[in-house]
Amino acid sequence: MDTIFTNKSARKLLPIAASFAAVYGVSTPANAFTIGSLNPDSAPGIHANKAPYTVGITSADVGKTFSTYWILKGATTQPLKAKAYFKVTELTSSNLSLDTVLFNRTDDSFRAALTNLGLGVSPNANKVSFKSKGDVFKYAYVETGKQYFPGGYQDIDVCINTVKTGSKSNCAGGAVKDGLQAGDKDIFGLDIAGKYGNNPTVTLQTFPVKFHTSEGIYELSASKPREVPTPAATLGIIAFGAISAVSTLKRKSKSITE
Repeated sequence: MDTIFTNKSARKLLPIAASFAAVYGVSTPANAFTIGSLNPDSAPGIHANKAPYTVGITSADVGKTFSTYWILKGATTQPLKAKAYFKVTELTSSNLSLDTVLFNRTDDSFRAALTNLGLGVSPNANKVSFKSKGDVFKYAYVETGKQYFPGGYQDIDVCINTVKTGSKSNCAGGAVKDGLQAGDKDIFGLDIAGKYGNNPTVTLQTFPVKFHTSEGIYELSASKPREVPTPAATLGIIAFGAISAVSTLKRKSKSITE
């Protein structure tokens, strides 16, 4: 039986929704995410004096979306670019739920793949699981030990990966072939468990990513996050309704093939 709303068509709605946000996003509503930064000393080595950004989240932010991006120019033939949207779908005393859309916006003429995404979480995360796995990002775990991310980033609780690893430290990633390729996007939902208090508050920080390219490996922290205004109710329906549709289609497809 033919279906009008397919996995492919659902995914096409996401950049459309993002473009609506860019056109109509002229103001930030009250009770927005709290955007801040860490002491630059927390970014050692090659990242010294670069203050990682933070996003403070409260229960007032449930249903809201923030975005961030990554860019590195001059190190490779083509600039390395990525962007992500994070929608807060739940925040309780013990759980933070995020729906995520991650884009590799590097020009597809250049071989560059995203293989890792890290999240610093305060209070510390104690467990992470997928509400829905991505097509590329299928593995996630809470780091042990020093909570290290390649490139010198520290205090990274959650590692989201494209390959399964035997270690829950250092957020090791896969090869170029395993990653999110230039010009592509991936959609996944996360549940991040922790002790967030009776009036729950969570701070996410740094958001490092790793690029594997044909010209080397590069790790970047996120540029300043911003709330995505949604003046039209249909924007949220289009963007994250598409995520739900994709997740549903994945489940149906899996049940048919099992």
